[in-house]
Amino acid sequence: MKNLFYLFTLLGVLLACSQKEADPKVIAAKFNSGKFPQKWQLVSMSGNIANVPPQTGSDMSWQEFYLFNADGTFSKTRERNGVTTTITGKFSFGNIGTENYMNLTYAADSEIIGNCYATATEELILKSNIQLASTWNACDGPGLVYKRVE
Repeated sequence: MKNLFYLFTLLGVLLACSQKEADPKVIAAKFNSGKFPQKWQLVSMSGNIANVPPQTGSDMSWQEFYLFNADGTFSKTRERNGVTTTITGKFSFGNIGTENYMNLTYAADSEIIGNCYATATEELILKSNIQLASTWNACDGPGLVYKRVE
């Protein structure tokens, strides 16, 4: 019985270590397929309350979009209660496990940066070449989904 335990443990370690990591250049190529600039509009906002459908359109607490440029820079614009705020930064690609991410680094801190840390950074999960999702909901922030519109 003890040998069987060791066998399964060894098998589990080998399988975990053999998982292939995605190359950030491959991720970038998938994202970059298309023209720049690319505009990604917030289309859905959800909370952490069970059985409550996501908000969409004008029902959302705010409207926002990202504008990604071919040179690796971006801007994020949010309109809330008649006030429009725009911030800028640089983006890169990476992965954690099987998830492909965009890492956003802002030039300065702002209240419109949605993350779990006290830093001027954000991470967006690349769900497809037309859909991004925020990671802010991992720490009780809203679940934000963006769709490529240009």
